[in-house]
Amino acid sequence: GGREVLIGDQQKQKVVVGAVQEFAPDLRKKVLGFVADPEMAYMIFMGSLALLYFEITHPGTIAPGVIGGIGLVLSMVALHKMDVQWGGLALIFLGIAFLIAELFVPSFGILGVGGIVSFVVGSIFLFDTAQTGYAIPLYMILGVAGVIAAFFLGVGYLALSTLRKRKDGMDGDFQRSKAVVVAVDDHGRTGQLEVLGETWRFESDESLKIDEQVQVLERVGLTLKVKRKLN
Repeated sequence: GGREVLIGDQQKQKVVVGAVQEFAPDLRKKVLGFVADPEMAYMIFMGSLALLYFEITHPGTIAPGVIGGIGLVLSMVALHKMDVQWGGLALIFLGIAFLIAELFVPSFGILGVGGIVSFVVGSIFLFDTAQTGYAIPLYMILGVAGVIAAFFLGVGYLALSTLRKRKDGMDGDFQRSKAVVVAVDDHGRTGQLEVLGETWRFESDESLKIDEQVQVLERVGLTLKVKRKLN
């Protein structure tokens, strides 16, 4: 069987067409196919801008900023304003930035989860199987993401433990040290005192006077709860 075709300078060659094989789209193409729909891409873009605006006008909410940041990169890829590989790289760096921020910002895990999601999606986008012939297996992406998450969670736990120990030690130093009232207001129930060479705001249930020695009971944020020290 086969069919003869004309190649080059009148050269005939027989070509045999084999059985048709169907290749199912990989995870990368499924994700791109979902976000590349014009209506979906436009909705993701506008929704991301709205979330980022909300984060700017209400700083500290964190979740809108994380979702908006990831959505903005996805919409740029879907709208063909950013190459897919560059979009994947941007998502990976964004994910690492979220994970680092998780160590310093009390986000209740939102930054950490957003960082892992961004890292995984970025890794899926990073290699185009059609162009390079290679794709990162999903189990490898999830494995690396798990290792990175465990590392940052471990570092965060150690930092939090150190901070708690430092706080407990500092509170104990306050309670054992000499504290003297240096300024009063509200009939002596609030004001400022000097302890360990530092000036702190205090609150008391009893009226205190300047130069009076007090006993520190506890620290609440940047305010010390005190009482008159008995000789």
